[in-house]
Amino acid sequence: TVRRDLQMLSENGLLKRSYGGAVSVEYTTHEPLFSERLHQNREEKIAIGRYALQFIEPGQSVIFDSSSTVLAVVEALRENPIPISAVTNDLKVATELTSIPGIEILVTGGEIRTGSFTLWGTYAQALFKNIHADLALIGIHAITDTTLSETSIRVATMKQAILGAAHRVILL
Repeated sequence: TVRRDLQMLSENGLLKRSYGGAVSVEYTTHEPLFSERLHQNREEKIAIGRYALQFIEPGQSVIFDSSSTVLAVVEALRENPIPISAVTNDLKVATELTSIPGIEILVTGGEIRTGSFTLWGTYAQALFKNIHADLALIGIHAITDTTLSETSIRVATMKQAILGAAHRVILL
C-alpha cells in the first residue's frame, strides 16, 4: 500500500521517489506567483481579513505588509471602513486602500520585486527605520514554534524592518 501511494504521489509530481522512501519536491525558497497565491485558500484569507479588522481602531497608524492575506484585510476594510493612517510596501495594497474613505496612505518607495507588487530594498527599509506605527499586519511564508520564515533574505529583511516599526504586530 505504501509503495502504491508513493508511486501515485510521484506520478502527480507531489514528491520524488528515492531509495527506501521519498522526498518533497517543494523547497523552502519556493514561492508561487502573486496571482496564484491570491486564489490559494481564498475562503480562509477572507475569514482572516474580516477577523483582523477587530484589531484596527479609528485613528491608528497601521502598516500593511505585502501579502495576499494582508490584501484580504484591505478588502474587509473596504466593506467596513475605519479611518486610519496606512503605511505599505505593496503597490496593490496601496491602490486598493485608495478606494476606502478616511484612509491616509504612505507608500515606502524602493525597488519593485519581480513578479509581485512588493516594494523592497534600502529605500523601503529606511522608511520603516524612521516611523513608529501602532499596528503592523504581516503575512509570512511559514512559522515553526516562534521562528518565522520567508522565501528569501530580502523579503525577510523587509519584514524585520516592519517588525521593528510597530508597537503591536499581528501575523496573518
